[in-house]
Amino acid sequence: MRKKFLAALLATSLVFTIAPVIPAGTAVTAAAETAETAVTELNCVEFLDAQTDGYEVTESGIEITFKSTSASSAKDNWETPALIAYTADEPKFKGANYKEYAIIRSDAFAWKDGVFDNNKDSDNWKNSGYTFDAKFPEDWAAWVEANKAGADCKVKAVKKDGKIQIEFTNGNLTSVTTFPAEDGKKTYISLSGQNCKLTNIKTGGEAPDRTAGAELDCVGFWTAHTDGREITESGTALTFKNTSNPSASNNYETPVVAVYTNSEPKVNNDSPDYKEYVVIRSDNYAWEPAGVGNSTEATWTSSGYDIKANLGTSFDWAAWVEANKAGTDCKVQAIKKDGKVYVEVTNGNLTSVTSFPITGNEKIYLSLTGENCKLTDIKTANYTGINDIISEPSAP
Repeated sequence: MRKKFLAALLATSLVFTIAPVIPAGTAVTAAAETAETAVTELNCVEFLDAQTDGYEVTESGIEITFKSTSASSAKDNWETPALIAYTADEPKFKGANYKEYAIIRSDAFAWKDGVFDNNKDSDNWKNSGYTFDAKFPEDWAAWVEANKAGADCKVKAVKKDGKIQIEFTNGNLTSVTTFPAEDGKKTYISLSGQNCKLTNIKTGGEAPDRTAGAELDCVGFWTAHTDGREITESGTALTFKNTSNPSASNNYETPVVAVYTNSEPKVNNDSPDYKEYVVIRSDNYAWEPAGVGNSTEATWTSSGYDIKANLGTSFDWAAWVEANKAGTDCKVQAIKKDGKVYVEVTNGNLTSVTSFPITGNEKIYLSLTGENCKLTDIKTANYTGINDIISEPSAP
């Protein structure tokens, strides 16, 4: 990222709504392998007074579905399901060598280490490598009433890249919690709750996909990024909706794509392994790395970089900016081919294709970001081919 953007970066803050990019479609561990006793019902009177046995969180993922019915006397958000994440020598709450990592309530609240003050809003939580994102209901009272009538709930959990991710859905509320996994230890989750009854508890389905339905709020430039998607020889693709903020007045207040290599699939300028290949704005402008310059400079072309777009001679930039403020359909596709990486970025009626040379077999990732805009409904899509590589053009 160029130094001239650092002042703006430091003045902005990061907001996520739903975390985002673990591959979907992964096989899920069977119920018999994750809990010693296949409990199908759980009556929770006082907080944490009843728990299921632990379900192991593995790299292949686990999904648990159930129905929650809060008691007719329930008045508060927390009189609903909860879960406990922990390590132990046995899959039981407070079993031998028990260590608690998080208690996550289904009303989008959580804390760590069994200490309420170490909750999701605390410095202790954030400084320990924990994250918490949620999509809240518009009407809490209606959410409580829905729980009393009976709410469909789902827990998805996976161990990936040295972290545990837990997605907890209760009706129209979903939260995503992540925290560092402990090497050599099995991590379990047990269901519990307060003043509610859990019924029809089942395991199955798919591991969480941190792309599907994800949202990214890009307040300032480079303040928020999705996790990386690896660019392969078979191609990768993402679709999403962009809505630039009402204050947007410039072409660049729209989505951006970062392409890089790193020891983990994350944008991290502080990592010694992080190497940026290109930053591509959806308004047909790109730059990086050092010595290559931007897409208007001679060094860009002489370094083997290229960018082309369907601009024509009379593109209406003002109308394009207004369309982004109203909401545009977007698609990003990328592929490794013949010693090069090709990245196609479509935003509404503007499509660009950027290419650059690569050497070696290092993994190359792309992450979404932007400026003064919000990306919603981010989903993995089918790679359908890029102009100038495969004859059929792409479309969002």
